[in-house]
Amino acid sequence: MQIFLAPRSNETSHKNFLSTIESGVDFSVVEPYLTVEGKEKLGKSGKLFVWGNKETKKASWDKMQIGDLVLFYKGRDGNEKQGKLIHAGRLLFKQHSKDLGLALWPPKTGEEPWTCIFFLSDLQPVYIPIGDVATFAGYNPKDPGSYVVQGFQPLNQQGVDGILAKFGTLEQFLIHYSASGKGGAKMQASFETPSLLMAELQKRTFLTTSQISELEELLSDKKQIIFEGPPGSGKTFVARLFARYFAGLPLTDDPNPQVRIVQFHQSYGYEDFIEGIRPQSNGGQIEYNVLPGIFKRVCTDAAKPEAEGKKFVIIIDEINRGNISRIFGELLLLLEYRNLGIELQYQKEGELFAIPKNVYVIGTMNTTDRSLAQIDYALRRRFYFYRLMPVVDGHSPVLKAWLAAQADFVDAQRDEVLTLFLNLNSRIRRELGEHFQVGHSYLMKPAVRTRAGQQKIWSHAIMPLLEEYFYNRRDREALLSEFAIEKLLTAKTPSVSA
Repeated sequence: MQIFLAPRSNETSHKNFLSTIESGVDFSVVEPYLTVEGKEKLGKSGKLFVWGNKETKKASWDKMQIGDLVLFYKGRDGNEKQGKLIHAGRLLFKQHSKDLGLALWPPKTGEEPWTCIFFLSDLQPVYIPIGDVATFAGYNPKDPGSYVVQGFQPLNQQGVDGILAKFGTLEQFLIHYSASGKGGAKMQASFETPSLLMAELQKRTFLTTSQISELEELLSDKKQIIFEGPPGSGKTFVARLFARYFAGLPLTDDPNPQVRIVQFHQSYGYEDFIEGIRPQSNGGQIEYNVLPGIFKRVCTDAAKPEAEGKKFVIIIDEINRGNISRIFGELLLLLEYRNLGIELQYQKEGELFAIPKNVYVIGTMNTTDRSLAQIDYALRRRFYFYRLMPVVDGHSPVLKAWLAAQADFVDAQRDEVLTLFLNLNSRIRRELGEHFQVGHSYLMKPAVRTRAGQQKIWSHAIMPLLEEYFYNRRDREALLSEFAIEKLLTAKTPSVSA
């Protein structure tokens, strides 16, 4: 048994790591380039985790055997004193192929393509300080933490023997350094590393690495973003998890002042969101005091000295359901000019309020209700908009990824659910347009595996929504009958491999 160390030492390897290790690839991407043996070994693996090296590293690649352990190295982040190994996987299959490498990682002009390809199984997040491994191997004995992995290479036999002598097996070694175990505790003492948080966010939301990176870039740039889409497209779910990811918090439901959520509605006002006069009881007497609303409380927390370096996110669910001008007031100005301080309606003369630079806003907006979809243009200019659509160009990536992750589904059941969903939204788009699609979350339930479960969801969730959509249509009954499960399953189907 051998252990190999794989670095992410430059921009190219980092980009490749995000695309084929953290995101993984579908079998359909690599199938045309695989040998017969490769197709047999990988055909039932679902999402594939792939890595490779240039031809100059073929000597190390040649030594690899099925079952060998591969550990991925990442350099120091922030105030860390040493690099660490952050992912571990077992060699499942390897193939020497320039065409496969070009398909997976198209090189920049003048770059050498990756030709030494290998596939991994049992990929898991770990946190192994490089100094620990260097100590086992006898590297840099005076300062093992200064050891840096430069180029794909096997750990020497002394290192393997030292690990086995202490832990007994490589499995126990990985358990000890699991990202959630004692050995990884030092990593999570203050926050989880971005790469592990991103992997968890991908797993929970089925967003791709590029989508998450784009959202990060948009929110960091404008500081305000709105997720828009039809019902069931995951806007609030994604907003809640992404907000915690963006703030560097574990993706749990544990309350944390860095991430707060509020929902707008017709009776919600400036006094609730910014500040207003509220009655309070004081010794049996009613007093009226100016009290801060949720947004001002977030800003106060973000401005404290101990909040330096932290990000604070407020999520505004159903942002287009409130009276925007009444709720935001002069805040519309401050959203754009973060360096500006102004007097609020209830503040003392000369007292200025400004939005701290570390406060971010994520809104969600249902685009189906056209009476609410046209939000204040002044607000629209101050936000980026990111569309979350269930089906785009005949593809349903979120539902497809969720179905692939359901171990108790067989392929025929997955194909049927995907066919049903694609045909449903194809018909809706023809009648009403893309903004009225039915979201994937309606079908992301274990019960959808059976016809009885599908019928329950159809009768009590999807059909009532469609009845509302077609409320004013004269041919309503005939039209709704076309959305029966049996008719949709026999309709002309977009490719379910999409």
